Amino acid sequence: MTFPNNQGIKIKGKKLNLSHPYRIQAYKKEIIIYGLTDDANDYVLIKTDSLGNIIWSKKFGGSNADHFFGMDLSNDGSISLTGHTLSGKENWDTYTIKINNNCIQEWEAKRL
Repeated sequence: MTFPNNQGIKIKGKKLNLSHPYRIQAYKKEIIIYGLTDDANDYVLIKTDSLGNIIWSKKFGGSNADHFFGMDLSNDGSISLTGHTLSGKENWDTYTIKINNNCIQEWEAKRL
């Protein structure tokens, strides 16, 4: 994560433990980032403050590959992620989860 000044010159940076950051969205004075783990088999959701200090970070996924490509933030700060999974399945199935603003998973759904 890079923080540039108003001329676009990097003034600060942070190493985040994820590869393929697919979505980055602001919520109030926080930043929600989500992408795949370094081995690209699970996904990581990270919330930082506006200076890049990590508030929480959590890995989601099962025993096999799980890839999420869509993220939506609700007005209350809850996060919906959608993608596909091989965990517990023989073929890729759709996989959707909802997480509240404190990084607690509220529900998940896997469908053919």
